[in-house]
Amino acid sequence: MRYPRLYIPIICIAVYAAGCNGEKSPPGPGYSYTIQDSKNNGVFLFGSGCNKTVFDLDDLYRCTIKEAWVEKSWTQQVMMFGKPNVLYQQDTAWQLMILLQIDTLHEQRRRPMYYFLGRQSLDELVHYRYHGSQTDTIKIPLYRQLDQEYLQDNKKAFDTLSFIKRKSD
Repeated sequence: MRYPRLYIPIICIAVYAAGCNGEKSPPGPGYSYTIQDSKNNGVFLFGSGCNKTVFDLDDLYRCTIKEAWVEKSWTQQVMMFGKPNVLYQQDTAWQLMILLQIDTLHEQRRRPMYYFLGRQSLDELVHYRYHGSQTDTIKIPLYRQLDQEYLQDNKKAFDTLSFIKRKSD
């Protein structure tokens, strides 16, 4: 390289021209990853307990509910540089956030099986959105199927989890 110092301003100008100068992304759904994160975002409503804190999915997985809480549905806007901003909180829509620990019971599966909590694929963090009046009890069905892409409409739940509002948090 003959002129290495010349490349730095050229790269900075190119990055600025490409829109990476602190521009905002389009608004997207917001999810808190812990109760404390939800409180820091200003969207926390209340903690929730479940009728089953530990449950097995067939003989393949054991799920433990580490935390569950209800927060206002919200959108965020991510800056190219910096912390995401909470933009909009909805007063008529909420989301139940469920933080899970999923342990594998058997490494070898007979056939692949996929699990859904409501219409959400079961994962370490599951969000379940609901509208209407804020209720003290939320019941969410558990489904299983062979196809992971979309939950089929004709599936029947094999279990239901009931989340109940905790008195204090």
